[in-house]
Amino acid sequence: FAAEALPTKAAVVEAVVDALGRGDRERLAKLALSESEFREIVWPRLPASRRAVGMPVEYLWADTSAKSRGHLAQTLARYGGRAWRVDAIIPGRAPVDYGAFRVHSGSMVRLRGDDGAFVTTQVFGSLIELGQAWKVFSYVVD
Repeated sequence: FAAEALPTKAAVVEAVVDALGRGDRERLAKLALSESEFREIVWPRLPASRRAVGMPVEYLWADTSAKSRGHLAQTLARYGGRAWRVDAIIPGRAPVDYGAFRVHSGSMVRLRGDDGAFVTTQVFGSLIELGQAWKVFSYVVD
């Protein structure tokens, strides 16, 4: 992973929430899986990469990244520009193990707003864990 990877799930969640609060789209993008990381680490281990499937990596990356950016824009519109603090991270589904990495999806985050009110939401769709390195896999919330 690139230098933007963080050592724990909690660290990624905190960084995402902080960047959301500041409306920092650039930081949010850097916290997510890059195209080169997808091509080099993820793609070779996905079932879609099998020759019999016939799916081009370019198509899957373009589709996945476009959907992720779209969901991120919605999340920024809803939660951006407001001071949030992470109160709790609520685990989602069991991680999916791809050998070299694991994908964690469905986690909810309980946030405390600057007005003291709480909201429980998803601020990303999934995280990727590669050893001691974590990043956002996708901002697509399902």
